[in-house]
Amino acid sequence: MKELRHFGIYTLADSSFTLIAFDCGAGKYFLYKRARGLDSPPLFVVKDDGRVRFNFGTETEWGTNDLEDTDEDFNPTHHYGDVAGER
Repeated sequence: MKELRHFGIYTLADSSFTLIAFDCGAGKYFLYKRARGLDSPPLFVVKDDGRVRFNFGTETEWGTNDLEDTDEDFNPTHHYGDVAGER
């Protein structure tokens, strides 16, 4: 399994989604749509097997190797302003 960066921004190989990775520990990640930030439930979950699943459990054809790193990071302070620590 390819390791993802906490708050790293990734695109799927087919560019259908731009996603923010949130490291939950123990090899589990939540993937949020970049356009919505962390204000909505994650769209996908990655478990320690590296498979990408929809948040409600349905399998996808993707794994972490299908996520391309944009070399950008999501900045919650910039996105949410001064209230980031209060959420």
